[in-house]
Amino acid sequence: MERDAGQVVNRSKTQVYSPNGNYAGMPQAFQIGTITATLTGKDGVPAVVTAQGLTIWGVALSKDDNYIKAAMAIKAEEVCNTINKVTNSFNPLSKDVTLAVLRLSLQPRTQYHQQTRQPHLMETANEIFQKSLDRALELVTGLDLLNQAAHSQDPVNLQDPALGAEKGSPACEAQRPRALAN
Repeated sequence: MERDAGQVVNRSKTQVYSPNGNYAGMPQAFQIGTITATLTGKDGVPAVVTAQGLTIWGVALSKDDNYIKAAMAIKAEEVCNTINKVTNSFNPLSKDVTLAVLRLSLQPRTQYHQQTRQPHLMETANEIFQKSLDRALELVTGLDLLNQAAHSQDPVNLQDPALGAEKGSPACEAQRPRALAN
């Protein structure tokens, strides 16, 4: 194919997986689909796990739950990096924009995985997503809303995060129709 059509085969897209371990008909140039990731067990101890399976159309498939958990750990890290990038990039500009971008961009990225996996396989990834979102919310609002002591702070000591419509900002004025300006 490379010689005749000038196309290059992407070997990472030509991996195989057999739930029963029968690879008798596998072409020699192909590899068994594997993934390696660090997973934290129920005892809280991280362990490096290597498991067999395939990812087809973004869905990790395997008889071994560790393959799916490892794929979700990698996806959780990607989503958390996105949360951090959005928060660090937009928060200095506008807290409203930061919350809007987080709300609109993360839901589609995580919902697909929620729909294509069993709930028990998503528990760890969901906890990671939630911790990252909680940190982002704390940065945006200036409050640790999950800490009860934050609710009883003296209002003088609270930051004013200026959340809500910025009615008099030049950007809003420029977009308002002239008939409504008066």
